[in-house]
Order: sequence, then structure tokens, then C-alpha cells
Amino acid sequence: MQLPVVETVAEAYHAVWRHRRALAHLAAVPIAAVLVVGIGEHLLTDGPSTDLPTTGGDGEGVGEGAGTDEGGAPAGGGPGLLGIAYLLASLPFLMSWYRLIVEGPQAVAGRPPIAFGRLEGRFLLWVVLLGLVLAVPMVIAGTLAIPFMAGDVSGHELPILPLLLAVFFFLLLVLASLRLSLIFPAVAVEEPASFPRAWEMTKGNSFRIAVAAVLVHVPAILFGGILELAALRLGLPFSLMLAVDLVISFTIMALGAAMFGEAYRRLR
Repeated sequence: MQLPVVETVAEAYHAVWRHRRALAHLAAVPIAAVLVVGIGEHLLTDGPSTDLPTTGGDGEGVGEGAGTDEGGAPAGGGPGLLGIAYLLASLPFLMSWYRLIVEGPQAVAGRPPIAFGRLEGRFLLWVVLLGLVLAVPMVIAGTLAIPFMAGDVSGHELPILPLLLAVFFFLLLVLASLRLSLIFPAVAVEEPASFPRAWEMTKGNSFRIAVAAVLVHVPAILFGGILELAALRLGLPFSLMLAVDLVISFTIMALGAAMFGEAYRRLR
């Protein structure tokens, strides 16, 4: 079956709007928990960055980017409590939201807003496994790209082929990660979850899923950036800026998960 891109993207936005009250209910406690940790860390240290990841709901990048410097290390040193809190709060939110998208509101009835049980553990395990599976091509692409990132100190002209190979590997990596990400809604609804199943389900839909992901995320990220810029120009205090960042981040996460959940529902 070929994934209908426009219908899938439209349904993702429609689902977020249709279930906006459920979304607010599911996200309220996780956002509040992360906000408390962020404010506490800000008061006890020099203060973390409020830049939070705009995960696509596939689990990749959850918790990354929060309170980090240019090298990816937590701002000001230390373990990055804001990033850890964001990761832990995102897991139960994604579990509940995926279940709602794939199976309907009845699937989350009575589910606590923050829970760390078997489902969350399986989800985190698959995030780690996916990262390990993609690590090899990522290292290959990075190795090929290093001479072009660092520059040729000898002054000799570098061949274009390694750069093209690096770009090719990177694109393959992105497409593979998008296809394999359908494993996450399967975990959430407690259906058979495996990389071969996700790969077979998405057969012939690599570019369709990629286009759908772009159409879902780019407008939301741009709109979120505009809101953050407006909040910054208003000179809001740290606590309000962090709250704005969290609301934007969880909304984008919900959109991405809605798209992957809808794709899973159609292709399974």
C-alpha cells in the first residue's frame, strides 16, 4: 500500500486540533515537571539553555539539545538535568499520545499522566537499539565528510566523490530512520515490534514518509520559532521562556507522533 502523503499530513494536524483537550491533559503534568526541574537548575547553577529538542515523535532526539553548548555538552557542565527531565517526561507522553492516535481516546482512559512502566522501558530500549543500528552508517558518513568539514590544510584540491558519498550515506540514514521509526507506535499499542516488520510495512514508501515528515514539521517549527522570537523580544523571564519552549516542543512532538501514528495505522 502506498501512503497518501497529503491525507496523512492533514490528519496529523486535524488529530492535534481534534484532540486538543486530551493533548493538553496528557502534556500538562510532564511539562510542569520539566518546568520545575528547569527552574530549579536555573536557580542552582548559571542556568541551562532553554533550547529544547523538536522531536518528530519518533523518539529520536528526545532529550537532546536541552541545555547544551555548541559541542553538545550540557551548558555549564554537569549531567544536564533539564535534558534528563525532558527525556523522562517525554516517554509517558509519547506512549499515551501514540495510543490515542492509533486506537482512539478509550486507549488512554485511566492512564496516569506520568508513568514509568513496561511500555516506557520498551520504548526507551527501541530508541537505543535504533541509535545503535544507525551508528555504523553515521560513522561512515562522518568519516567521509571530515576532510571537507575541517578543510584541506595542505592546500590541495579534494576530490568531490567522498563528499557525494557522505551526502548519499546521510540521505540513506535519514530515510532508514524514518522507515524504522514506525516501530514506536507499534510498541505503544503493544503490537509486534521489530525492525523487519517496520521495514516491510514501509516498503515502497521511503520518500512518501520523508515528504510527510517535512510537511508536518517544517511549518510547525517555523511557527514555533516565530513565537519564541516574539517571547524573546518581550523580555520574558526565564521561567516563562522555558514554559513557552516546552509548550512549543511538546506540540511539535505531538504533531510528529500523530503523523507517524497515522502512517502506522494506515500501513499496518
